[in-house]
Amino acid sequence: MRVVLLKGAPSHLLSNPLEALRDSTATPAPSQTRTIGARTVFHEAQAALRPPLTSI
Repeated sequence: MRVVLLKGAPSHLLSNPLEALRDSTATPAPSQTRTIGARTVFHEAQAALRPPLTSI
């Protein structure tokens, strides 16, 4: 593969964003999310949808 460097091109055009990910050894912190059960989701959806659906 032949690499052509453009003279005077901005540095952000010459850099490879995937290269930074590959070079990074630090692992990101896990996201702080809360998991809810399927039953809770079902009941919340039922409660939200029941009033509009009764008029159909």
